[in-house]
Amino acid sequence: MNISSSRKQTQKLNGFTLIEILVITGITVVVLLTAVSFFMTFLINQAKITQRQQLKNAGESLLKQMTQVLREAQGIEPCSTNMNSLLFSTVNNNQAGYSLSSNQIFYTLEGDSFSITPEDMVVGSFIANCYPTQDSQLVKVTISLTNPKIQGPSGKPLTQEFSTSVQLRN
Repeated sequence: MNISSSRKQTQKLNGFTLIEILVITGITVVVLLTAVSFFMTFLINQAKITQRQQLKNAGESLLKQMTQVLREAQGIEPCSTNMNSLLFSTVNNNQAGYSLSSNQIFYTLEGDSFSITPEDMVVGSFIANCYPTQDSQLVKVTISLTNPKIQGPSGKPLTQEFSTSVQLRN
């Protein structure tokens, strides 16, 4: 066997060529970029889902507070449709009400007023419809809630409408 042919065989078996290293590096970069892209998309989608859920929870919490108070109300005065405020008597015959002011819903009881709108949220609309029934009154409340810090798919703030109906017990 010739010494030069032995060296050629040894040289071919050791290491990688520059082209092989460039191909592997290119494939690795493409795979990593794809993985990072999928991961970033996943994180962005999770953030949007979380923000939508926070808006939904805030709206449902707001309606729950209103529902609990309205169920115990003595009566809505006056009982009509398309009202932007509700005035009613409580169980203790105190005057109370809900009204929309400065994009916030305020609860007023005996002259004291405070906002019940969740922080970072803005109320776009507040509509109350009252319908007399045989035994009492039925109140339907519709609220449009917006979080101006959250951008929806169109670039506008994320807004959701919430609605509930309450049959007064008394």
